[in-house]
Amino acid sequence: MSSAEGVAYPAPCPSCPADTEVEAGLVWTGGRLEWGYAYRCPGCGAEAAACGRGVPPADLRDRLLAEHGPSRLDFPGGGVAVMQVLRAVLGISLGEARRVVREGYEATGPEVARVAEAVRAGAGRIAV
Repeated sequence: MSSAEGVAYPAPCPSCPADTEVEAGLVWTGGRLEWGYAYRCPGCGAEAAACGRGVPPADLRDRLLAEHGPSRLDFPGGGVAVMQVLRAVLGISLGEARRVVREGYEATGPEVARVAEAVRAGAGRIAV
């Protein structure tokens, strides 16, 4: 399963008074989360890019949620095996895993794809 979300937003250029447009995104592919930012200033030509793996920076995550809204994953009949996977993948306590099974998991699309894939692999079928 692969999932991607992107966002574009204005930001001041760090090198001149012009505004630039930042393009950023998050993708779940090949069994990992990957994120990135890039911009090129139309005023002075300055450009920069950054990328990484794993949990995206908070500002990128917030912008993606604002732009695309949260995706949701429910766990009907989720049991011990599902909670074990949730604890491992999300790094949460048993109590938090119980709450997620009861209330569902909301996050960016790629983050939900990551959890869904892990739960399917580790605990059987779930509803997405």
